[in-house]
Parts: sequence; structure tokens; C-alpha cells
Amino acid sequence: MKRFSIALVFVLGFSFSFAFANPPDKPLKPAEWVQKMGNGNWMIFNIEPDEFTFADVTYSPDILDSLISVGQTGGRLHFRPRNILDTTTFTYDQRAIDFLSRMIDDMTARGMAICLQYNPLWSDEENEMTARAKKIYFSTWEQLCKAFKDKSHLFAMSPVIETHVWRNLGDKEVMRDSLNWLYDSLTVIFRKYNPTRIISYKPWGSAKNAELHTLRFPFKGNNPNPDSGYYVASFSGSYGLGSWDDYGVWRYYSLNDLKYQMMHAGKMNKPDYGIQHAVEWREKTGIQVWIDHWEPDKWKNGNWTDGQNLAYTKFFLDTLQALKIASSGPQTRRLWDNENKRFFQDEFTQSFLKILKAHNWRNPSAVNSESRSSINFELQQNYPNPFPAGGGTSTPVTTIKYSVPFVGTAHELSLHLAVYDVLGREVATLVNERQNPGTYAVRFNGGNLPSGIYFYRLSVGNFFKIRKMLLLK
Repeated sequence: MKRFSIALVFVLGFSFSFAFANPPDKPLKPAEWVQKMGNGNWMIFNIEPDEFTFADVTYSPDILDSLISVGQTGGRLHFRPRNILDTTTFTYDQRAIDFLSRMIDDMTARGMAICLQYNPLWSDEENEMTARAKKIYFSTWEQLCKAFKDKSHLFAMSPVIETHVWRNLGDKEVMRDSLNWLYDSLTVIFRKYNPTRIISYKPWGSAKNAELHTLRFPFKGNNPNPDSGYYVASFSGSYGLGSWDDYGVWRYYSLNDLKYQMMHAGKMNKPDYGIQHAVEWREKTGIQVWIDHWEPDKWKNGNWTDGQNLAYTKFFLDTLQALKIASSGPQTRRLWDNENKRFFQDEFTQSFLKILKAHNWRNPSAVNSESRSSINFELQQNYPNPFPAGGGTSTPVTTIKYSVPFVGTAHELSLHLAVYDVLGREVATLVNERQNPGTYAVRFNGGNLPSGIYFYRLSVGNFFKIRKMLLLK
């Protein structure tokens, strides 16, 4: 019998109610699916680990139960079994499909939300994206779409295309047109078998050449209404999450600097790659977003102390929970002792697990009152913007309006509203006091500042909102 190995990457997440057997099989709206994904970590399983050394965790249904016990109740699965492709029929060995099917059933039976992220191509095939490479992608994608069409609606699928390696598409507009065409084609295939299943789009090279806001969502075959269209978008290595060169030098950064980098500086210090940009894109389009992998520096460059890694992780998950963005990371192999079939017992791992468990989206007590009511907080776009409206000799003054809700039994909340430059330096404090519920307006005079892009941030407990403004003189 021919031997084969399958690399499976799972990201297990959190959700809003504890796992349940035989979940009701009904379509999930995008926001519901994202909630069930919640916060999680990235897991790698393999049929034959001796042939695939990166897979340090051997799959077993018992692992799923252990993960659920610490609040990890969703999942991402990256399936890239190129070495078991029949090059004549362009289909996969049925044993691989059967194995994958069993794993999906094991997870959804426990109430886990699953996203299959799929890429069938070798790197050299992606580099050129020839007609043969497209045939491989379309044929195998249809095989999977058809094979899994009767799975629980907790199960979603995502075609992954690593566009940043396309050597023959140097022009960004040509690359985007090609990517839009591929997504249109793959979506039509998907919808033929899965009319009400979630499909998640991930332009792999988004930080380099295919930002979410430049693509032609919702793609052919999808309902134009994102609330009824059964599609979401994910991102990683962009929007402020993958700039390890910046994150890996804690000795040069304070935690506040890293917070700013993550929220609205992003890779290459470009505001359009911060998390805030993704949030604004979600608000503008109505399309739900989630982060498909992340890790603190401990497992990358190793330049942070354990305390710094834990502090960053807590802030990161606090932020995503307040913004209602699901995520997946770090890899379970970082935390799971495969030999002893348990989580590692060292102090850092145990402290890290406590943070993950505290941010379980299915545990209402894990979300404080400020996060639960964050939807009621408002920070409006300044007016005029750009300012001054007339430019030139006009007075550089703009008005910022914001709303403070009633939260629990608190009649007053401590607020901080400040203005920052593109380097994350606070250049003006507008509000720093306790205020009663209501709507407020504050005027900002930029007369002492040079022209350029600035950000203003309203923070109340774990809630915060950031907007961008342009000062012209």
C-alpha cells in the first residue's frame, strides 16, 4: 500500500456556550459563526508524524476534549496535501478525504466552529500560476466542496491563494484582477454544493499587494447582503499582526508602543495595515473579519521576557474581544506535550493557558461590563475633515463628538481622549476625567502641529475606538 502523509493545521477557538453534542444543523449567519470561532490557537496534526516532523501533535479525539476543557471550542484547519495528488485525475487519495471527514465530524459533534483553509499547490506552481496549476486548484477544490457538502454548518471553507509569490504579475492592478477572477471562479464552484455554508476569503499576501479593501467583494455567486451572504474574510501577517521585526525588539518599545503598532501602524508603519483599518472596513462593508493566526514573540524571535509575552497576549485578546474579532493562535504544539498527552506544566504555559481561558467567548463572566456594552460607545468622525476646511490661513480647529452609555451600576466612567501622530506619540490630551452618560463634543486646535495624518483615540476600560484625521495648513 502506498504510504502518504497529510499535514493538517488546526486553529482551535473559543465561543459563547459550552460544547454540545450533535449541534443543530442550520445555516449560521456570519456574525454567529465568528462568535463560535472566538479566540483560539493554531494546531497541527498529521497522519504519519514520522514523515512530517513539523507536526508535533498526533491527532486524537481525546485532544479535542482536553482543549474544550480549557475553553478552546472552535477551530481552523489548514489542508495542503499536495504530495497525495493524482496527477492524472487531479484528485486526492480518498483515504485523505475520509480522514479529514472524520476529524471534521469529531470537532463539529463537540460544537466546534471549523474553517478549512485549503491550498493544493507547490510554491513553484504558485509562482507561475499556469493553466495546469489552475486546473489542479479548481479540480481539487470541487472535490472537497462536494465531499463535505453535508457537513454541519459549523464547518466553513476557505480557498487560500499565496498571491505574493506571483512572479509574472508585477502590476498590482493586474494581480488584483487575477485574484478577483480566481475568487469569483472558486466561489461559483463552492456555491454549487454549499449554498448556505460560510466561505472565508484570505488573500495570503494582503500586507504586500492585496489588501482586503481593494478586492471585489462579495464575489460572484454570493448574496450582495453580507448579513445573508454566508461569507467572511480573514487576515494575517498584515493589519499590524505580522511585523515580527518590530514586535521582536521589546527593549526598544514600551507596551504602549506595541499597542499602537498593532492597532494602526501595522507592517511598514502604514496606517492602512493596522487592526483599526480592518475594523473600519468591517463597519463600512458589513463583512465580518477574523484573524487566522497570531503568536507572541516567544516562539518567533525570543527577545521578550515571559512577563512581556504574557502582557502583550492579554492586551491583544482584550482588544479583539472588545472589537468582536475572532482569532486563532498560537500553535497548539507550543502548548501541548505530545509525549505525556497533556499541556506543558511549566510556569509560562500554565500562565498562558489561564489568559486563554479567561478570554473564552463562551463564558459570559469573561467579558466585563465595558466590553459587553462597547457597542453603545460612539466616537464620531471629526468635522471638518480635513481641517481647516478652507486650508491656508483658516483656523485649524475641528470638532470631535463622542457618546458615553450607562454601564451597569456606574454613573460615571473614566475617559481618556487623546490625539497621536503617525509614530504613536501623544501630541494632545483632549479629555482625561470621569463623565456621566451622554453625548459630548470637544474642539481640537492643531495650530501648534505640522500638517499631516493624526489619530484620535477614545478609551474607557477595555473599550477603545480610533479614528483618523488630516490636518492641512
